[in-house]
Amino acid sequence: MGLLVDIANDRIENLTQIKTFADYSDSMPDISSFHSHECNELVICKTPAAVIYCGEEAARAGGNIVVFNPAREMHTQLNQPHSHYWRFRVEYPADYLEGVLPAETQFHHFFCLTISDADLESLMPYVDVLWQTQYDPESVWKDNRQKYLCALLVNELFCCMDKMSETAKTPIMYRDRQIYSICRYIHLHYREKITLETLSEEFFISHTTLTRRFRKIVGMSVNEYIQKVRCDYGAQALKAGRSVQDTAELCGYKDVSFFIRIFEGLYGTSPKQYGKSINTIKNDSPTMM
Repeated sequence: MGLLVDIANDRIENLTQIKTFADYSDSMPDISSFHSHECNELVICKTPAAVIYCGEEAARAGGNIVVFNPAREMHTQLNQPHSHYWRFRVEYPADYLEGVLPAETQFHHFFCLTISDADLESLMPYVDVLWQTQYDPESVWKDNRQKYLCALLVNELFCCMDKMSETAKTPIMYRDRQIYSICRYIHLHYREKITLETLSEEFFISHTTLTRRFRKIVGMSVNEYIQKVRCDYGAQALKAGRSVQDTAELCGYKDVSFFIRIFEGLYGTSPKQYGKSINTIKNDSPTMM
């Protein structure tokens, strides 16, 4: 798919397939639902209501929404249940638009922006063509086409940036900010060796307290969470076409067989089969726009 890591266009009639919320509380959602990407993520969606979390910020919005999640920032989006939903999502490397757009006209920090129907209409030509590029044969021409279309989409969005002040953004009231910071640390250092000792020294917390509070807030042990984060990143690497060996090393596993065993336990299938099934789905997916 060229340099763009991922392009997705979802039309979903009922949100039973997507993480939902039952009310409009700003209390912390299940922290295990947070995830991050190696690339920047730009999302354009239509939804009656959503609560978007990124880092230590949260926003409530509805209608036509544009969300930017910076690379490696933990985030999640909770949508109103039993509602119609459309989403266009594109991931691109943090340095992807260097030399194409000035740094000051690129996105670097999380935002959630509600836009008008007219604004959404102005974005759709770029969305339509960008979506179609994934079916182009791999070539330098395809890479350039995606890059400049992505730049045009970002540039067009800057016309809407003056409306950001109208977006309701409130701090997330985490029940335990220290545990959240530890989760964030794991996401940033998942390729490295992380132990209870490492985390205890980094966050000035005893092994016993860390173990007890982490399981209470996250719902799993520290080691289970580390393995989940590594395998989630591994799934992204497999989705991008990386080999099982490369994926294991990328995720901090020196023992490939251990990685395979952990991955099978979490995903219910081997990394090799997972990669094959994802690529089959991609190849069989019809044009949606």
